[in-house]
Amino acid sequence: MIEKTRVGSRLAISMRCSVSLIALLALGLGDDAAAAPGDANDTAVDEIVITAQHRTQSDKDTSETVSVINPDNLDEFSAGGADITFLNARVPSLYASSSFGRTYPVFSIRGFGDNDFDYNAQQPVAVIFDNVVLSNPILKAFPVFDSAGLEVAKGPQGTLYGTDTPGGVIKIDSQKPTDRFEGYGDVAYGTYDTTSFNGAVNMPIEPGKLALRVSLMEEYRANWVTNNYAPDYRASKVGGYNDMAGRVQLLWTPDADTSVLLNLHGRDMFGTSTLFRANAEQPGTNNTAPGFKVDQMAFDDLYTQKLQTRGASLTVDHDFGPVKLTSISGFESGTILSRGDIDGGYYNPNSGANNLPIGVTSWLNGSSYTYPDAASQDLIPNLEQYTQEVRLSNDPNNRLFVQGGAYFFHDLYQDLTSEFNDSYNAAGLVQDNPLGELLNTRQSAVSWGVFSEASYKIDDRWTVGAGVRDSHDYKDLYTERYFAQGNCCGFLQGSAPDDVNNTGYHKNTAGVGGSLVSWDFTTNYKIDENVSAYFRAARGGKGPAIEARDTFANNISTAKQEVTTSYEGGFKSDFWDKRFRLNVDGYVWNDRDAQLTSTGGANNFILLQNAANVEGYGFEVEGTLKPLPNLLLNGGMGYNHTEIQDPNLYTTPCGDGCTVTGPLAMVNGQQLAALNHAPLQNAPLVTANWNVRYTIPLNDASGLFAFTDWTYRSKTLTTAYMSAESDVKPLLIGGLRIGYENYDLDLEASAFVRNITNTVQIIGVAIDFIPGNYNGYVNDPRTFGIEIKKRF
Repeated sequence: MIEKTRVGSRLAISMRCSVSLIALLALGLGDDAAAAPGDANDTAVDEIVITAQHRTQSDKDTSETVSVINPDNLDEFSAGGADITFLNARVPSLYASSSFGRTYPVFSIRGFGDNDFDYNAQQPVAVIFDNVVLSNPILKAFPVFDSAGLEVAKGPQGTLYGTDTPGGVIKIDSQKPTDRFEGYGDVAYGTYDTTSFNGAVNMPIEPGKLALRVSLMEEYRANWVTNNYAPDYRASKVGGYNDMAGRVQLLWTPDADTSVLLNLHGRDMFGTSTLFRANAEQPGTNNTAPGFKVDQMAFDDLYTQKLQTRGASLTVDHDFGPVKLTSISGFESGTILSRGDIDGGYYNPNSGANNLPIGVTSWLNGSSYTYPDAASQDLIPNLEQYTQEVRLSNDPNNRLFVQGGAYFFHDLYQDLTSEFNDSYNAAGLVQDNPLGELLNTRQSAVSWGVFSEASYKIDDRWTVGAGVRDSHDYKDLYTERYFAQGNCCGFLQGSAPDDVNNTGYHKNTAGVGGSLVSWDFTTNYKIDENVSAYFRAARGGKGPAIEARDTFANNISTAKQEVTTSYEGGFKSDFWDKRFRLNVDGYVWNDRDAQLTSTGGANNFILLQNAANVEGYGFEVEGTLKPLPNLLLNGGMGYNHTEIQDPNLYTTPCGDGCTVTGPLAMVNGQQLAALNHAPLQNAPLVTANWNVRYTIPLNDASGLFAFTDWTYRSKTLTTAYMSAESDVKPLLIGGLRIGYENYDLDLEASAFVRNITNTVQIIGVAIDFIPGNYNGYVNDPRTFGIEIKKRF
């Protein structure tokens, strides 16, 4: 629960800062105003510029599929306090979700993703923020604000970005300091007392030499979900957050050939973890249960998160003439405490009060037992990440362009995982929260690689390119597991094979290592000035992995390196005097020794497995149309088929009586779910997005506008095995903004609504080993708000 005094204090400070900055922005009223949109000659759609290949290129000159979201649309999509998972389906084939609140995003591209919720998980989609890779999930969750744009490069990126990118790369760039005094302020208020502010001030300190840019963001939402378990004293309401982030950038250009950019950034977030709602799902279906209310639940523990991250990067560019040197040094650190009532409800064996079924059958040995109420907590007291990249390149305008360099990564990580088991007094009050288990995990990860890439213009129309990278990855992990005797779960006592004295202690170690030579080959041919065709073949993969969540059983698992080979081709085109842009591509990929994660199941394991092979194929379409100077339409869709191909791959299905829809088999006396021919989890077959902006000029200085945006994803499997409950329903989400613009003052005032249809449904099963629990989490309901934005 967010403390009212603390939040009120921070909110007051935030509002004072907002008012102060807006007052500062007013000083810019005399500056040159931005050109009004809807100019009679403004009929062409804007050109797309790509930087994902470490150089600036036109989209039609780029020999791979890259989708772009411009800064204005990023602001629109994230309205109303959305976290980084607002990126879900914003471009074709991109899926984003989280079962850890605002602190742990999971991404997939073209069906290539994972569902591991451990803090040392390796994901197949990399997030590159201001040219620094963010490896740990709590770093990937950094908010998007004061952005210069976002690019999604699809398919293996094993040459320029290294391992752990078989699905692709999400590249986010901040607005950089400029040699001009400028900035903006943006304040919004809406449903559930949601208050957001972000703004930036850019100041030239020494013209032509030194410039500073300061960017700030704060988002607040009050607790809005009522806890109906009245006796509980821990939390009467949940669902709120207070999220603050800032960035300071200092750009020094001592001469025309040298630039040095220092980037300091940090984030503090205090709020609610994902709400796991007991009995939220109707058994045998993926529907919410009858009587479900999004603003009410009943639970007897805590849902809380406290996150702090800090980081710095130094980017140095120097042009020696024949070659340009780029050095990027990065440091990231973080701490987090996240706790959740994992069963999502309560059951008091003394009073009989419950919102969970009683008299269940044990999924361990067939005997009946009293289900112990449970909560889980993760504490990362220490996370440090160091990165260094050095590369050399020649002039990108040369017929032959070459770039190459070396990369180093080191990650130090510790996680304290606690499993709690509530007890009650005769009156039905939560009396204590004794520790059932404690797991201390420490990990060190090191990666390094060398790479080179070249492209050659055979003539004015035809360009070919190729690249290669040699990557090496090593991980060492050490765990200590303590479990209390008598507090809970008799099956834990003496479960450690080497714990002959039943003292409740077990230690474990694991180490993995591997190397991979990845490559790509590309070709691009300009059919005419408006149409280009391209083809790309690429090999990439993920380094070997360790699954560290050793609670409930001594089951540290490892997975060997996976290798992905991908082929894609397509067309990028402009028609109708550049009023209509259409990009189309098709692809196929094959993932050998694919790393899959089984979560939950009857044994509550998180288990890493290698599938012999996974196949994916599909196509994507993106278009922009400007039929009128004041009307702009954007849209896209992706079709992504995935299939596991391994007749010997099985996992434990759910233990809560769910309806398994995939094949079952007896393996070594245990009934398991077969994964052969199953789709990947977090891999919707179809994603789609579209948005429309229409402007009505009132005069030369002002106008009205309307903007609507929509995303769609088809049914999505959220567990490794197939079941009716975990194959969540299709989701269509829309938003609308209507507002007024004054071009002379560069001022915008608007009203917006998110999730305009108020669609609320199960988007994931929170935990599936609890008998009869049918526990799920849902998306946010409809919210409204008003917003004022001023630029200068």
